[in-house]
Parts: sequence; structure tokens; C-alpha cells
Amino acid sequence: MALALVMGGMQPTIAATPAAATLLQTPAPPPPPETALWWHSAGDAVLDQLIERGLATDKPLACEAQALHRDGGKARTRDKRLDRRIARLFGAAGAEADSADLQARAYDYADHRARLAARIAATYLDVRRLQEIATLRRKMQAQFKDNAEIARFRREAGLVDGLDVGLAGSLVAINGSSLDADRQTFEDKARELADLTGMDETTLLASLGEEGKVPDLTIAAAAMPADKATPPTGIALYRADLAALERRLTAGLLRDGVGPQDIASALSASGDEAGTDDKATLAARSLGRLHAAENDARAQIARERDAMVATAARLATLDRKARDSRATAASARIAYRNGMVPFSALYAAEAAGSGLAEAGIGARATLASGAVRLARALGLGWVTGDLQPGPVGISTTEVLVCE
Repeated sequence: MALALVMGGMQPTIAATPAAATLLQTPAPPPPPETALWWHSAGDAVLDQLIERGLATDKPLACEAQALHRDGGKARTRDKRLDRRIARLFGAAGAEADSADLQARAYDYADHRARLAARIAATYLDVRRLQEIATLRRKMQAQFKDNAEIARFRREAGLVDGLDVGLAGSLVAINGSSLDADRQTFEDKARELADLTGMDETTLLASLGEEGKVPDLTIAAAAMPADKATPPTGIALYRADLAALERRLTAGLLRDGVGPQDIASALSASGDEAGTDDKATLAARSLGRLHAAENDARAQIARERDAMVATAARLATLDRKARDSRATAASARIAYRNGMVPFSALYAAEAAGSGLAEAGIGARATLASGAVRLARALGLGWVTGDLQPGPVGISTTEVLVCE
């Protein structure tokens, strides 16, 4: 089937290239599902709001939409002219190539929106990870200071030597230094997220709250069966970037005078046989580029799936070990207070418990990020309506200036 812009019963305002001019003959991406804008149903209202705000206030996206709306209008005006309609009867390859290029730009715009949404999500997950780790370390700092006080009392009572006090102080100092370093990293990430979403930092921090937690994102892509995630043929699921590439390659072939018969020749030829005909060679090269891009997309999908499976297994192991470690640390605290074990045993138990807890937070963040990356690899994050942007403005108080 020829790639068409008519998807899901909606007719884009950008004129569709005639079916005969879509030379590469690749299947169209199916209509994006209702869950394509995955952040609406991901289970995190703050993330949903941040992505929507970022998409609405991003100036490069607004300029891209403005240019598409303007150029689409110009194309429709030209197509209404009598001389253009007559020219089409005799094969106006240049006009069809221009139309294919315009459609490629529309798919690029849809892909850029999806890319920005994924970038906002990745930064947001980093911020939440840092918040949760900081919350954990503040809690542990209070516990470490309590341990240091107990060690000091026992030292003053002559029950232990100065080693206990030194070890306890070291744990407090190490954790405190980590808290200071994390605070700077958090501020940098929060500033990046504010820039991506067009917010001032104070407003952003208020929306994030004091104590954040890595969300367990619910994204349909993460639960999609493997056979649905890696289609054996055609453009990989909803990949707007591959649809854009197909349109752009088609435009180039049209301008080079390559026709459907040359495509057929390239498809039927093997190896050096296509080199005997210049147009067939051009067609073969374009087909090769598209097929290579599709194969890369399928490989990316498979990699993201494998990574998520591995991370989920690692997280399950960490959760189990963290539960055991918390019980061990609690027992060690009681035993130390009762003089049954040296402070070194308590030190090791609490350091191990803290490390496992932080590793678990990191694994949950990696798993959530993996779900976002898989959605991106599958091409989710755009809908048919993105192919037909209307006039765009950033706000009522700003004038959009594009180069």
C-alpha cells in the first residue's frame, strides 16, 4: 500500500501526494492508538501537566508548526490553480516532490513533539530519583547521628574505645557529604526541567513538592507483546521518523525522474544487476536506506525490551535483599545498644542497607525510563492531529518570532 496521510478517518490539511507518486510502496504507519500520548495515562498527574506545558510553550516547535501551517496553505492555493491541475495530467513530478517533502516535514514535526515529551519525562524521572534518594539520606542521617550519640555515651562510660565514635562520625560525615552533592545535582536537574517546560524554578519546585518519589509509570508500550512490538515487515509501528524518511526519499526519486517501473526493477534485481540502470540504482539505494532504518528501529525496540526485562529482574533481587538488610540493620542496632556486637557490625549493616535502598531507587528509575524509551522506540507520543498544526502562539503576552 502507498503511504498516505489519511489515517483514522481524518483528512490532514496538508495535501496528500497521489498514491502513484509514493514510489517506495511501504506500508503506512497505522493510526496511533488512544494511548499513543502515553503520558495522559501513565499514572503521574505532575508528569502529564509538565509534558503538556512543555509542548505548548516550546518555541522551536511553535515555529515549526507555524511554518507547516503557512506552507500547507500555500500548497493548497497553488493546487487550486488551473495550470497546476492541467500540469498534473501530464505528470508534474516537481509538484508531487514538493508535496512529499511537505508531508515529510509534517511527520518530522510529529516526531519532534514525541521526542520533546520523552526528554521532559527523562529529566522529570531524574529529578524524582534525586528527591527520593535525598529523602532516604536525610532519614538515614538522623539514624546515623543517633548511633553516634550512643557511641559517645558508651565511650564516656568506658564501655568502648574511641574507635566506635570515629566510625559513627565517619558514617555521618559521608552521608552528609552525599546530601550536599545531591542538592547541587538536584538544583541543576530542576533548572533543566524548568527550561524544558517553560516554568520558573519556584513554580516548578512548588509543583514537585518537598519529598518526591520515582513513579511506577503505567505505559501501554511496556506491556505490549513482543510480536506486536517488532513487526516483521513495513515501517515499525507508529514511527513518524520512518514515515518522514520514506516521504523524503520519495521526493528525491521524483526529482531524479525515477518512476514506479524503476522501483520494480530495483526490487527484482539483486546485487550488481541494479547497477546496469542509473534510475534503478537510485531506487535501490533509497530502498536500502529505508530498510536499514526500519531494521535499526526493530533492533532498538528489541534492545529496550531486553533492558527492561533485565532491570525488572535486578529490581526484584534488590527489593528482596533490601528487606533482609533492613531487618539485619534493626537487629544490629538493638545488639549494639545492648553491648552484644561491636560498632563495626552496626556500621556494616547500616551502610549495606543504605546502599541497597539507593540501588533500588535507581533501578525503579531505570525501569520507568526504560518504559519511556520503549514508547519512543515504538513511535508513540504523537497523534494524527499533529500532522495538521494550526496557527500557533506561545502566549497572549508574547510575540512568536521565528527565523
